[in-house]
Amino acid sequence: MVNGVTPSDVMVGQSATAQGDLHATRWSGEEVLDLTPGTGIMSEALAVNTRLTIVGQRNAHAWFWTPQGGQDLGTLPGGGQATLVAINTLDIAVGTHSPAGAVAPGQAIRWAGGALEDLNTLVEAPGWVLESAVGINDRGVIAGMGRFQGQPRGWLLVPGV
Repeated sequence: MVNGVTPSDVMVGQSATAQGDLHATRWSGEEVLDLTPGTGIMSEALAVNTRLTIVGQRNAHAWFWTPQGGQDLGTLPGGGQATLVAINTLDIAVGTHSPAGAVAPGQAIRWAGGALEDLNTLVEAPGWVLESAVGINDRGVIAGMGRFQGQPRGWLLVPGV
C-alpha cells in the first residue's frame, strides 16, 4: 500500500514480509527498501518529504526515518499510540496521539526539535480540542480536525497569529 510520493517518484507505504509482518517500505525506481527490518515489527510509512525523510508509526510509536536510519520517537507521557502522518521539508512532522486505554478522540501532535508535543498545550484556544493534525506546510501552518464547543470542526494553526 502506497501512502506518499515525492516529486521524484519515491513512494512510501507498507508491504508484507515473508513472515507476514507489515513493514514500512520505500520504493524508488526498481529498489524496494524495508525500513524496519526484523521480526515482530508492525510499521507503516505514511509521508515522505523531498529530503527523503519519512514518518509514520512503528509498534504503536511515532517513527522517523532518514537515509542514516530510523528513530523510535515514542509517545506522549502516559503511553498510548502515536502516529505521524505528514512532514514538511524542515523535517517538522504532525499526527495524532491516543492515550493508553482512551476511548475518547486523540490529541493533535507535532514532532519538532527532537520532541513530541501535544498541540493543545501550545495554543490558547478556549472551547477547542485539537484531536488530529493531518498536514503541515513549509511555513509551519498545520491543518487538522478537532472539536469546538463539542462540535466537529476543521482547524488551521498559523505560526505567529
